[in-house]
Amino acid sequence: MEIKAVIFDMDGTISDSENIAKDVLTSLMQKQGYPFYFEQFVNVIGINKNQSIKYLSTFTHNDMISDQILTTSGKIMNEYLKQGKIPLKKGAMDLINWLKKHNFPIALATSA
Repeated sequence: MEIKAVIFDMDGTISDSENIAKDVLTSLMQKQGYPFYFEQFVNVIGINKNQSIKYLSTFTHNDMISDQILTTSGKIMNEYLKQGKIPLKKGAMDLINWLKKHNFPIALATSA
């Protein structure tokens, strides 16, 4: 099989964002008085916003509150990204540079 292009997932593959996202979302949930820990966070990894709202609503019992928490979490993560506070995974740039050197088309995908 010939590889014609490479598509990367952003969160947790290229960037080491999952640990930061865990801390941000856990903190926001707990500040609102909802018991939310790492064990619960793993259930929102890799799912879309609507699925995340549905899951968080099992804690908040309110889709609007869950949506607001996720929106705030996203804004915080975007600020961290702009400020360079989300590191790349070890070896990510080396791989990307190698792929570019060898003329492989590269794309980035995310469920965010």
